[in-house]
Amino acid sequence: MGTLHAADTAFRDLVDVALADPVGFRRDAAELFSDAAGDDARTVAVRWALGAALRELGDLPGARRELDAAAQGAQRLGALGTAALVRSSLALVLLHLGETEAALATTALAAEHLTGPDAARNEMQRGLLLQRLGRLDEAVDAYGRALPILREADDVAAEARLLGNRGVVHAYLGDLTAAAGDLRRSLALARELGTTPGIAIALQNLAFVAARRGEIPPALALLEQAQDLLDDEQFATSAMRACIALDRADVLADAGLLEEALEVAADAAEVLAAGDDRTNAAEAELQLARTLLLAHHHTAAADHARRAGGAFRAARRDGWELQARYVTLAAASAAEGHVEVSTAAALADDLQAGGWHLEARSARLLVAEQALRAGDPALAGRVLDDVLTDDVDGDLPALARAQHCYATALVQAASGRRADAELAVARGVDVLHRSRLTFGSAELRAHAARHTVDLVRLGVRLALEDGRPDRALCALDRVRAADVAVAPRPPGDPVLADLLAELRRLERAERDAARGGGDPRPYREARARAERRVRDRARTTSHAVDRHAVASVAQPADATLDVDRLRQTLDGRVLVAYAELDARLHQLTVHPSGVRHRVLGPAAEVRDAVALMRSAVRRLARGRASAASMAAADASVARSARDLAGRLGLDRLDAPLVIVPCGALDGLPWSTLTIGRSVPTVVPSAAAWLAATDGCARPGTPDLLVAGPELPGADAEVAALAVEHPATTALTGPHATVAAVGAALADATTAHVAAHGVYRTDNPLFSCLRLADGALNVYDLEKLSAVPRTLVLSSCDAATTATVAGDAVLGLGSALLRLGVGTLIAPVLEIPDTAAVALMVDLHRRLANGTTAASALAASIEAADDAEPAHRAVRHAFVVLGDGGGV
Repeated sequence: MGTLHAADTAFRDLVDVALADPVGFRRDAAELFSDAAGDDARTVAVRWALGAALRELGDLPGARRELDAAAQGAQRLGALGTAALVRSSLALVLLHLGETEAALATTALAAEHLTGPDAARNEMQRGLLLQRLGRLDEAVDAYGRALPILREADDVAAEARLLGNRGVVHAYLGDLTAAAGDLRRSLALARELGTTPGIAIALQNLAFVAARRGEIPPALALLEQAQDLLDDEQFATSAMRACIALDRADVLADAGLLEEALEVAADAAEVLAAGDDRTNAAEAELQLARTLLLAHHHTAAADHARRAGGAFRAARRDGWELQARYVTLAAASAAEGHVEVSTAAALADDLQAGGWHLEARSARLLVAEQALRAGDPALAGRVLDDVLTDDVDGDLPALARAQHCYATALVQAASGRRADAELAVARGVDVLHRSRLTFGSAELRAHAARHTVDLVRLGVRLALEDGRPDRALCALDRVRAADVAVAPRPPGDPVLADLLAELRRLERAERDAARGGGDPRPYREARARAERRVRDRARTTSHAVDRHAVASVAQPADATLDVDRLRQTLDGRVLVAYAELDARLHQLTVHPSGVRHRVLGPAAEVRDAVALMRSAVRRLARGRASAASMAAADASVARSARDLAGRLGLDRLDAPLVIVPCGALDGLPWSTLTIGRSVPTVVPSAAAWLAATDGCARPGTPDLLVAGPELPGADAEVAALAVEHPATTALTGPHATVAAVGAALADATTAHVAAHGVYRTDNPLFSCLRLADGALNVYDLEKLSAVPRTLVLSSCDAATTATVAGDAVLGLGSALLRLGVGTLIAPVLEIPDTAAVALMVDLHRRLANGTTAASALAASIEAADDAEPAHRAVRHAFVVLGDGGGV
C-alpha cells in the first residue's frame, strides 16, 4: 500500500489533470478507481481529484461527497497534511452549498496541519469565505497575510485568484483604485497561465469595478469578452454564465435599460436557483430585487429581497443580509411612502460599519427622504451633511452623485431655499449628462435619461409652484437639449462594420428564401442573433471625455436655455412645449410677451386621440374600401384634428408653431393641424431649435436624389425630380447601395430619398431605409462623416420616433437630427407607393425658391391633388422636424 507522504506531489498532479479536463476525468473515474483497488492512498488521491473535477463542473453535492471521503481516508492513513489540503478545497464547496459555519470550521481544522504555501492557500480560502459572508475587513486582512507567502513560493495561480478576490473586496469597500490595481494584475497572471476560466473571471471582476465607477460601456465590453471566452470554453458551467449575466443585468439597470435588465436577471436567477450553489443563488435573488426596485415593481422587489434576506440569515451572511434589508426598506418606502426614520438610520449605520459604504450612502439618502416626509427638514439636512458633499466631483458613479443632488434639492426646497434647490436639480442633471457624454451608443444615451426623471419633475414643480413658467421650461428643456446635443459619432469600429455587413447579407438571404418558396426561418433567427451582436457591440463603444473639462456643475438652472433670446428669435412664431406631470399634460407656451403655463387634460386621453387620428389616416392610405368608408375616414381625420387642437391648447393660436412634444404625442401627424398658413415645425428641444437657427440657411435645390429598390413610385419620384433639377446626382437601381448612398449623403447639402421605410418598435435603432443591398439603419448613419443640411425622406414611418423615460427620443428621424440634419421632412405613417410623387415635386420646387420648409410643406399640401384617398393620406403623413428650414 502506498503512502500519501511519498506520493503527495504525484497526487497533486492528478488534481491538476482533473482541473484541466474535468469532463474527461469524470468519465475516466471508474477506471481510475478500479486501478486503485487495494491501494488506499491511491484511492484517496482519485477521490480528491474527482471532487475537484465535480466542483468545476458545478456538481457541488458530488464534490462534497468525494472530497469528504478523501479527507476522511487521508485522516485514517495518518496523512494529516493531505487531509488538511483536501479540507481546504472542501471548504469552498461547503460555502457554495450555503453551509458557511461548516466551511469556516473546515478551514480552521485544515490550518492546524498546514504550513508554508499550503497554509497560505488555506488562509486565502478563509479570506474568500469571509468575503462571501460580508466580513470585508477581515477578508482583506486574510488576503494580506497569504499574499507574500504565495509570491515567495511563486504560486502564480493562487496569486491570481487571491488578487481577483481581493480586488472585488476593495471595490465593495469603495477603494476602486486599489481594486483596479489588483484586478489588472490578476488578469495579467491569468493570461500568463493561459487558463480560460481564470481570464474570464478576471474580466468579469474588472467589469464590476468599471460599473461601480459608472463606466457603462467599458463594463459591458469587459463582460462581453468574458462571455465570449466562456462560450468557447467546453468546461464552462451554466452557473458561471449566469453569474456573468447577473453582472450584465446590473450594468444594464444602471444604464436605464430596466426591461432588458429584468429579463436577464430573472433568467440568471432561475438558472442559479435550479442548481446547488446556494451562495450565488441568494445573491442572484438580491440582484433581481434591486432591479425590480429600480423598475418601480416595489411589491415584487420586497418579496425577492425578503427571500434573499432569509437565505443570507440562514447562511450567517450578515453583511449581505443588511443589503437585502435595505432593498426591502426602500421598496416599502416607495410603495407606502413611509418607514420609520430610526429604522432606516440604524440600517445605514450597520451598513457603514460593515464596510458597505456605497450601500450605506444610499440608505442615508433614504433616511433624509423619510425625515422630510416626517416634517423634519433639519434632521434631513444633518443626515446629508454626513454624506460627503464633494462627491459630485468624486469617484462615485454618476447615478449616486445625481441621487445626492436630488436629496439635497428636496431638503433645500423643504427648508425654503428654493433657488438652491433648483441649482441642485440642475447640478444633478448635469452630472448625468456628463456621464452620457461618454456613451458611444445612442441607445444607451437615450435610456440613461431615465435617471433624470425625478430631478426634472422636481425642477418643473418648484418653478411652477413659484409661478415661474420660464424656469419650468428651462428645467424641462435641460434634458431634452442634452439628448440632442450628445451626438458624437462612435469611433471607427471595423468589427461593427463587419457585423452590419453580415446583417445585410442575412436580410437578403431571408428575403430571397421567402420569395423563392424556401424556408426563411433559419435566416430570420440568424438575423435576430446578428442584430443582438450589432446592438451589444455598439453599446461597448465609449467616448473619451474628461468630466472635469466639461463646464462646471455649479451652473445656474437656466444655463441651457436663454428664454429672452428664444422669444426674440421666434419672430412671430409661438413655441409650445409639452410635458407629462402627474398623468396630466402640461403646456408651456413662449409668446413675445413671455412664457405661459396651462394644465391640459389627462395624458392617456391625448394618447388615445393620437391613436385615433393615426388609424383614420391609415384607412385612407389603404384606400381599399367603399366611398362611404373613405368619407368616414376623412371625417374622422377632421374630427380628430379639431379634437387634438383643443386638447393640446392650439385652437386659440394663429401663429406659426414650433412644437416640443412629449411621449404622449409620439406619432402625431402634425400636418393635420395646419395653423397660421404653416404646418408646425417639430423640434426635440427649445434650446436645440434656438442653436440650429444660428446661421441657418434655407433649403435649396436638391443635389442628391436616391431611389430605393422595388418601388415603382420611388423611381417615378426621382425621375420627375431629376427633370426639374437636371444637375442633381441620382442613385437608382443597383447603384443605390448602402455604401454609395452613405458617401453621397456625406457630400450633399439638400438630399431626397424615396425608399421603403421600416420603423422597428422593438429597437428603433434598427429602423431603416431599404436600399439596393439591404437596410441603411441608424447604426450605419452614425458612421457617416457628415449629413445633408436638409433631407427629405419619402419613406414610410421615416419620422416616427419613440420617447423613452426621461424624454429622450429614438428613431431614424431623431438620429438624423442628432447627427446634424437641420431640417427633415418625412412621414410619421405609411405612405402608398406612387401617391407622393406630385407632392414631392411641388415641395422641392418651393424649397428651391427659398420658401421655409414649414411654409413649403403647408403650401404643397394645400395645392396637392386630393381626389384619391391615398393622396389625402400622403398630405396628412408628412411632418417637418428640426429648425424648419429658415427663420
